[in-house]
Amino acid sequence: MRGDRRKNTPERLIALSVPELRKLLSKLMEKAGETLEQILSWPYWRRRHQYRAQQCHYHSRDNPLIKKQLRL
Repeated sequence: MRGDRRKNTPERLIALSVPELRKLLSKLMEKAGETLEQILSWPYWRRRHQYRAQQCHYHSRDNPLIKKQLRL
C-alpha cells in the first residue's frame, strides 16, 4: 500500500498563499469554538494535495511515454 510506506516521512507542502492566510486569520477570529486542529485541517490538506499535483505534473512532463500518449 502506497500510503503505508510514507507514514514515517515528512509531508511536503507548498507555501501558504496570502488569501489563504487571510482566510485562516478570519476563521481564527470568528470560530472561537473550534479547535486549532479543525481550523488548520483544510489548508493543510489543500497544500498537501497541491504538492502532489505539482509533482505529478512535473513527472508527466518529464516522462516521454506520457508525452507520446498525449499527442493527438
